[in-house]
Amino acid sequence: MSIMNRFFRKSCGHLCSWIIFFFILSLHSTNVFAKSSAENLYRKAKKDYRQLVKSRKRIKYRDQWERVIREFETVADRYPDSRRADDALYNAGVVTLKLRKRSRAVRDTDRALQLFRRLAENYPKSRYADDAQYFVGEIYRKIKKDPAKAYRAYAKIPAWFPKGDLVVKAKARLAELPRPADFPEEVPRASASAAPVKASKVAAVTPPAHRGPVHLLGVRHRVGKDYVRVVLDLDGPADFEEYHLTSPERIYLSLRNTRLAGDLKKSPIPVANENLKAIRLGQFNPQTARVVLDFERPRKVSVFSLTSPDRIVLDVAAEDATLSRLAKYKEEIRDPAEGSPSLAEQLGMKVAKVIVDPGHGGKDPGCVSRGGMMEKEITLDVGLRLKKLLEEKLGLQVVMTRDRDVYVPLEQRTAIANREKADLFISIHVNAARNRSLRGVETWFLDLAASERAKKIAARENTYAAHRMSDLEKILNDLLMNNKTQESSRLAEILQGALVTDLSRNYKGVNSLGVKGAPFMVLVGADMPSVLSEISFISNPTEEKRLRKDAYRDHIAQGLLSGITRFVNSSEYAYSVDTGPSDPR
Repeated sequence: MSIMNRFFRKSCGHLCSWIIFFFILSLHSTNVFAKSSAENLYRKAKKDYRQLVKSRKRIKYRDQWERVIREFETVADRYPDSRRADDALYNAGVVTLKLRKRSRAVRDTDRALQLFRRLAENYPKSRYADDAQYFVGEIYRKIKKDPAKAYRAYAKIPAWFPKGDLVVKAKARLAELPRPADFPEEVPRASASAAPVKASKVAAVTPPAHRGPVHLLGVRHRVGKDYVRVVLDLDGPADFEEYHLTSPERIYLSLRNTRLAGDLKKSPIPVANENLKAIRLGQFNPQTARVVLDFERPRKVSVFSLTSPDRIVLDVAAEDATLSRLAKYKEEIRDPAEGSPSLAEQLGMKVAKVIVDPGHGGKDPGCVSRGGMMEKEITLDVGLRLKKLLEEKLGLQVVMTRDRDVYVPLEQRTAIANREKADLFISIHVNAARNRSLRGVETWFLDLAASERAKKIAARENTYAAHRMSDLEKILNDLLMNNKTQESSRLAEILQGALVTDLSRNYKGVNSLGVKGAPFMVLVGADMPSVLSEISFISNPTEEKRLRKDAYRDHIAQGLLSGITRFVNSSEYAYSVDTGPSDPR
C-alpha cells in the first residue's frame, strides 16, 4: 500500500510539474504574441502617417488624420503593457496637434491634452513622459491662454521628472508665469509604479487621472423660470459621487481628490427658490470636498460634467417642470432667450434633432424571410418604437423619413436629413445571408468597402439607388469630402456596443459582428453623423423567430436609444471652433 501511495504521489508531482510548465509556456507565448501584435500595429500607424503627409490630396481631409490617430491610440488601448504603448500615445498626441493646427478646433486641442496627460501620468518612466507634460503646459499657455493651468503643468516636470531634459525649459516657463495664489508649496511626485490604464471606446464616467488635488474654484447659480442651474468651477477633471438624503431633503456630491480653493467662501449660499433652498460647501477630509444642495421638497437633479474649462453642472427642477422643459427644446435651441441656457446647454450636448430612417418600404420590401416576413415591416415598426423613446426619454425632436409603407428613394433620405438640419441620421435595416447560421448585430458608416462581404451588402442595400455603380467616382468624392466620418465612426461604435449589451441582457447568443465602413448610398451626402444599423438576421431561424415578437423589437429600440443617449451626452461631441494661436513647437 505504501509503495502505491509513493507511486501515486510521484506521478501527481510529475503531472503538476508539467501543468505548471505548460501554463508558464502559454503565458510566455501570449506575451510574445502581444508584443508582436503591438509592434505590427505601431509600424502600420507610422507607415500610414508617412503616406498621409506625403499625399497632397489626403492631407486635406480630416477623416484621413483621424484614421491615423485612431491607429496609434489602438496600440495603447489594446496593448497598454507593451513597449510601444507610450510611443503610440506620444505620436497620437503630436499628430492630433498637427491636425489642430489645420482645424483650429477645440476638440482637437482637448484630445491632444488628454493623450499627453495619459502618457505623462500612466507611463512616468517613458522617455516621452516629460515631453508630454511639457506639451500640456504649452497648450495651456499658448492655445488656451490659461496661465494658471500652464503654471501647474510646468511645475510638475521638475517634481515628476527631475532627471528629464526639459526641467530647465520648464523652470524658465515658471519664471515667466505668475504663481497661482493657491498653488501648493510642494508638488506631489509621480508614482513610478503607475499602471497603464486601458482606455475605453465609450466615454468614461470617471474622468482622466489628475496628479495632485483638483481645486473647487467657485460656485455659480442661475435661477430660471422652472429650474435652477448650479455650476461648480474646477481647475481639473473631478471624480464625484452623488447621494440623496431625506429628512430634510438634500443631495450632496462627494468630489474625490478635490480641495476647496483658499479664497472660496464656505458659508451657505442662499438661493431662496421653490426648487432650491441653499448651497453648502465643505472639506469633508483632506482628499474630499462636498457640495450640498438643500431643498424644501423632493426635486429632480441632473448632474453632468463638462470640459474646457472643467466644471460640474447640476440642474434642479420639479419632475413635471423637467418634462415641460424637454418639451420646449425646439424653441429654446432655435431661439434661446438672452441669458437663458438652451436645452442643448442644459444637457451638455449639441444634439436636438434626430432622423430615424426605416430602411426600404413600398415597392422595395428589402429582405424577405422564409416565413414571408419582410424587412420593410420590421424596420418601420422598430423605427416608430425608437421615435417614441427618443421623444419621451430624451425630449429630442425626431423626424421619420417614412412613417408608413411608402417608397422613399435612397437619395431623398439624406436630403430630408439635410433639409431638416438634423444632428444625427440613424438608418435601420435587417440583415440576411445565404449561410442561415450567421446571426448578430453590426453597424456601418460611410467609407470604402474593406471586404468582399461589405461590397455585397452595400450592393444589396443600394439596389434601388438612382445611381449606377459606374458613378463610383462621384461616390468616392463624396466620401472624401465628408468631414463627418470620424463622428459617424464613433457613433457607430457606441451604437453597436449599446445594442449588443442591451440585447445580451435578455437573449442568448447575441453576436457582435463589429463596426465597418462601406459605400451605402443612403448615407452619401449626409451633413451630420450618420450610421446604418443591421439589427438582426432575418435569414437566421432563431433571430427570425425573435423579430416576430414585440418584446424583441422593444429591446432593439431600447438598445438604440441607449447608444444614442451615450453619444449625445458625450462632451467630446459638444465642441465649438477654436481660434487660438499656433501649436507648440
